Amino acid sequence: MKTNYLLLSLLAWVGTGLFCRAQQTIVTFISPTEGGPAPDSADYSVGFELDPTNTVWWWTGFSQGGEIPFDCEFGNSYAGTSSVPNMLVEDQNYLITGTAHDTYYFNNYFFADDRSGQLYYGELWGGTNYAPVEVSTPYTPPPSGYHMGTMMNWNNNIYWSDYNGTYFDIMSFVADSFTETQYVRGGTGNKIIKMVGFTYNTSTFTYADAIFALTADGQLLRMDINPQAATVVLATNVTDFAIRDESQHVFPFGFDFYTTIYAATGQKNNLSSTTPPGTLVAINAETGASNTIYTASGQNQITSVTTDTTNIYWTEQPVTCNPPFGCLLGDYSIYRQSRPADHSSSPGTIDLIGEPGGGAGVNLRTDGYWLYFLNGTSIKRISTGTPAVQVDVQADGLEVVQAIQNLDSQVPLVANHATCVRGYAHMSSSDTNKTYFSTALLHGFRNGVEFPDSPIYPVRNVPLLNGTVSVAQLRGDTQHSFLFQLPASWVQSGPDLPTSLTFTMTANPDLEIPETPSQPLNNNTVSLLQPVVLQHGLTPSLITVPLVTKEGSIYYHYSPGFQQTFQRVLSLLPVEKLDVYPYLVLDPIGDWNNPWDFANTNFSTSEDAWNGALSTMNNLYFWSDLVDPISDDEHIAGMVHPAAVNLNGGIAGIGDRPGNGVVLTMGGMGFGFDGFGSCGLSVTTAFCARSVDSALRPKTEPLKNAFLWLST
Repeated sequence: MKTNYLLLSLLAWVGTGLFCRAQQTIVTFISPTEGGPAPDSADYSVGFELDPTNTVWWWTGFSQGGEIPFDCEFGNSYAGTSSVPNMLVEDQNYLITGTAHDTYYFNNYFFADDRSGQLYYGELWGGTNYAPVEVSTPYTPPPSGYHMGTMMNWNNNIYWSDYNGTYFDIMSFVADSFTETQYVRGGTGNKIIKMVGFTYNTSTFTYADAIFALTADGQLLRMDINPQAATVVLATNVTDFAIRDESQHVFPFGFDFYTTIYAATGQKNNLSSTTPPGTLVAINAETGASNTIYTASGQNQITSVTTDTTNIYWTEQPVTCNPPFGCLLGDYSIYRQSRPADHSSSPGTIDLIGEPGGGAGVNLRTDGYWLYFLNGTSIKRISTGTPAVQVDVQADGLEVVQAIQNLDSQVPLVANHATCVRGYAHMSSSDTNKTYFSTALLHGFRNGVEFPDSPIYPVRNVPLLNGTVSVAQLRGDTQHSFLFQLPASWVQSGPDLPTSLTFTMTANPDLEIPETPSQPLNNNTVSLLQPVVLQHGLTPSLITVPLVTKEGSIYYHYSPGFQQTFQRVLSLLPVEKLDVYPYLVLDPIGDWNNPWDFANTNFSTSEDAWNGALSTMNNLYFWSDLVDPISDDEHIAGMVHPAAVNLNGGIAGIGDRPGNGVVLTMGGMGFGFDGFGSCGLSVTTAFCARSVDSALRPKTEPLKNAFLWLST
């Protein structure tokens, strides 16, 4: 079957004038397969190439059988969203390290298999019905200890490579005839992960043929093969490169022609919190002279680059550090800069055009109209004219909370008490359809000295609200604000009490959300408006007492919700510890012939019952000291079963001021510590507002201000 490649190319251009931000998926690998990119040190590769006929050639090289099978795949398709893939290889027998195809007659495809150490070819339009055939060469399989590497087609010659970790080799044969097999080049270096054949300018009107190769350890090499010359190391720490012929006007009427290599530098492995950012370097292919044209923000690493005659495009990945996982590369973002090959205009602004979450990737390729990239198991594209996205994250506020607090930190903290810090931030983005999840870092200081295990991360990442957002709005929104659980050592008691604590939060510290201002972290940090006081708390003893109720339901220490109720109490009170004594009064207190009618719909009758029970609790207190040794801060808590309470406007709990008795509704009423200090449902009016301030009031009042706020 003949294919009209000109027509396909023209069809590929249709619609590119209507620039939009949405990415289009060209191919998704058939499951189960391995996504990409593959680690540089792997014995397989994952990628794709785009040829001049607007055909995408893709491969995912890993395979295995057994209980968890993976298929390696090699296929091609027209570079459009409605094209049908032509699957050439779908098998569990190969480890594909590189691929190539016949670009002259478009008859054959080729791949290197590390499992057998052989080269294979197949008929381009045969599909999976035609099994690949081994290509016999004097150099395959390679010697023991060697592995197969990447491949390419250049000037109708198939080039392949092998390596042993110290040396590499490059060989070739004619693509359409399988003849003229020759040893092309050898060298010292690691696995070749990318090679490009290119005829570059050695001066304005002279040229040389060379293979430009990138090794797994980041060396970018130029190997002249016509005329032959020694290998030149052009750059190190390289992650990807692209080559382009360029020209420049020379005053008054002349032009200078040369070839530029754009090298992306950075790290993919051995990352840390001090890893420097990646760069883009422009290298003169003939002289090796280099110039850094861009340095990424923060610690971002540049992991892919490509060019057309107008623009340069690159991919950035942030370094995200979060114990216990260490530091890893985060999600992709794609950037574009206008930088014409003829230097007819100055370099343009840096534009974010591909966003994390599936809208960006690596293995960048372009035909000048579309920008193609690999994201996991999918090959996607966006228009090269995609409008730029503007993104900015702003930190808004911070407060430290044990039960209740304000932004001025006027409520003191109690030592040895569970403590949280809430952080507030929002974002501004021109892409209103995009939701970004962010993390944050919290630095903590005690009396001006930072804690040794500072900073800490929040309990979870949160989606940031976009647009105009107030701190008041965020304070009431736990789904869009950060929650930090402070280590116990940060609020432990000590001889320095009372002392001051302060905190500083940075939102999006790793720039995992790709911010576009020139100084992206300028507005990402916020501190407490003023330090908060940390001081000693109370250490009360609480004796629980079952009560006789008219409904006959009695709440005992073994009833459901007992532990949860007092865990909630502990979270709300300004205490360092709470000693609960559930076994001192085991029998229900009250008149079995005239039980307390807590649930009576007549409010006065119900109130009399509550007051009567409270008076009994206070009398119990004055009748005997039940705790041995005698507690300095002893309280009696009468327990009412939730079935004996009128939930429709009745009383839920009661306490005297002054006094050491309290009567409260127990578990089964929705108690639970949500980390933000809101009161339990059944004790909203009585236990949070009244009895915390009265019945648990200490006999001396050294912390009066520390507990009075619970009744505000």
